Amino acid sequence: MIRLPLSFYNLIRTIFIVAISITLLFIFSNVWTFISNIDELAISKDSSKITSEFGYYIDHENNLSIGSFLDNKETTPLFIDSLASDIPYDLGYQSYWVKIKISNISPITQNLVLLADNSMLEIFNVYEINSNLESATLITQKKPTFEQEKLTKLFPHIDFELIETSTVQLIAHVKSNGPPNIPLIIFTKENFEDRIDHAQIVFGIFIGMILLMAAYNFVLYFAIKDKVYLVYIGYLLTSFIVLAGVTGYGYLIFSKKVQYFIHEYLLFTHFFLVLFLLLFSLFYLRYDQFKKNIYKIGIISSVLLVLFALYSLSLDHIAQTKLFFSIQPIYILFSLFIIFKRLSKDFAWARFYFISWIPFLAGASIQPLVLLNYIESTFLTQNAYLFAVMIEITFMAFALAERMRRNDQDRVHDICYHDSTDLPRKSMLESAMSKLQLSGNNNFCVMVIKPEHIEQISLYIDDKANADLFKRLSHRLSSLFIHNDAVVSLSPHQEKICLLENNCLAIIVNKKKDTQDLSVLIKSIQQLVSETFQIDELKICRVNKFIFRCFSF
Repeated sequence: MIRLPLSFYNLIRTIFIVAISITLLFIFSNVWTFISNIDELAISKDSSKITSEFGYYIDHENNLSIGSFLDNKETTPLFIDSLASDIPYDLGYQSYWVKIKISNISPITQNLVLLADNSMLEIFNVYEINSNLESATLITQKKPTFEQEKLTKLFPHIDFELIETSTVQLIAHVKSNGPPNIPLIIFTKENFEDRIDHAQIVFGIFIGMILLMAAYNFVLYFAIKDKVYLVYIGYLLTSFIVLAGVTGYGYLIFSKKVQYFIHEYLLFTHFFLVLFLLLFSLFYLRYDQFKKNIYKIGIISSVLLVLFALYSLSLDHIAQTKLFFSIQPIYILFSLFIIFKRLSKDFAWARFYFISWIPFLAGASIQPLVLLNYIESTFLTQNAYLFAVMIEITFMAFALAERMRRNDQDRVHDICYHDSTDLPRKSMLESAMSKLQLSGNNNFCVMVIKPEHIEQISLYIDDKANADLFKRLSHRLSSLFIHNDAVVSLSPHQEKICLLENNCLAIIVNKKKDTQDLSVLIKSIQQLVSETFQIDELKICRVNKFIFRCFSF
């Protein structure tokens, strides 16, 4: 059989990695272009065919009707001219009246759509005002099919036709039953249908990722019995429900009653999203295994969060929102604190989990600011948390795999090393002996080294002091064996001494490589240990003699 050089395999591997990287980069760039183009489907203010002007009036008392805005009254409220993106939607009980003047300056009839980009509307009525501003007609949609009704709930809109070189004046009465921001966007009919298709593709990918990851972690839980997977499933499903309410994609998969229920208890669900996030951080980073104060604080904080959630049910929507957004930063900061505390000890252990927090924090910060009308609304910013979760769960898949790998390493470490001394166990000695025998080498011996009077010494010191004694003895002896090829390494870390259960150390001497008599090695060991070992402040132990037993094979 022809054996190819190692460099050839390395070259093939490099080419394969580069090809995969280029393919992924190409896919990601096209996905980014796809998402960016969604906002370009709307009619811009610089359009050469359609122009629009906006004005708004805030109805603080919610006592106005469309008749209040017609020119047949001296008390007609005055609209404040504004860009559509600058209408100051804010938390509260008020509703908004928005005047929209749309002109078709093209020589052909345009089929247009006015979208109110908020799926949690309490009021969305659009009136067409006649040319003399004296009467108004409510624009109604044709009775939709079942599927069209779902899309109308997800994308509240009205259709209207604007003939060539004409102008229409609309007044929209809007009020949100959730996030206050209600972007009003004008599309051509064709581009609006493309917008719906694009949004459904994005929502479909997200739904698929969430359900796939939830099912994957469910299988892992039954295979490994680690509660962290159950908590992560809770986080995924809670994110799924929260985003179903905020973005409205729940209308695509749930009945109207279920989606209304999600809307009704959306802020209540937000509390549990933060709860699962905190618990996942505690369990993923294994604070539950240490039972330290941080873990206790985390559990107490979780209980308090549940109590806050239950208390929020007694509040109205505005008070619930203020309560949640006053509490959320505290829990996010606490979660970040326990992450950084863990990373300060071992960054490699949780690097993917740390990276996954970067998109999460970005999305969790941007989207609420958009919904509260502090940041301009685009498809990307309005769905920032959805995209953040998609990126987060990608990194989280790596993080959970890394955690599983490290847990396996820890289990192997527990099997191979003593907890108290971190010295190799007898199993590593036996494994090294087996490897020598399998290689056909039976010309070796095991040297058992026991400090003289160690049984009497152990009566006067505790387990920690005893472990410290053997660690120091092992460290001293290792300096003697490190350059001695005749003493066999027991691990890939070149450890050559193991600790037996009965307070003995042991090494393997390969007689094929040992050019000296064993007595020379024994004498070297005896000469090396000539100092006094202080065990405690008041107890002094002098180990200057060893008892040796050799077992040849």
